[in-house]
Amino acid sequence: FYAVGLPALRDAPEQGLELNVVLGQVRGLLRQLEAGDLDAVIAAQQVPRNNVIYLPIVEEQFVLLGASNLEMPLGLSIDQIIGWFESQPWLTYAPDLPIIRRYWQSVFRRRPMIGAPMILPDLLMIARAVELGMGLSVLPEYLSAEQIHEGSLQVLWEPDYHPRNRVLLAVNRPHADRSEIRWLHTRLAAS
Repeated sequence: FYAVGLPALRDAPEQGLELNVVLGQVRGLLRQLEAGDLDAVIAAQQVPRNNVIYLPIVEEQFVLLGASNLEMPLGLSIDQIIGWFESQPWLTYAPDLPIIRRYWQSVFRRRPMIGAPMILPDLLMIARAVELGMGLSVLPEYLSAEQIHEGSLQVLWEPDYHPRNRVLLAVNRPHADRSEIRWLHTRLAAS
């Protein structure tokens, strides 16, 4: 939301819209949406719900990152590289390593054999911790593009295919055609 959503919504007050942003895990936010406490939820996963529809916003690409001063060993086999990655400290936002696990299974075709000595509740915090050399992580490319460009973060692995994820706008089916929801979806999808 910080990197993409917030800049897309800067015109909301001029449109006469009042925004009350609530952060949290997708399942909890969807429960609030179904209860009528929220009008829309930006979701990185589609959780089946009877009265909720999902509108596509953007597709995010994931990259495996380390600090700029981290030196990867050269001349290793793929199994040795995976072993080296697994020997490093990892940073994540949840104990079950959702983004890391998905990346790992997609790129290396196996489950990661890693733990996360530090769990941080925000992807921007994780990016900063990686930048500080506290460990490795997998993050959306758009979230770390500036640090990669500036050289404070580096992409450690260039797979043939970078795993992707669709970010969606979840709304209650009866409210999907409201003008505010259409405006919100249009702005977020254009970002």
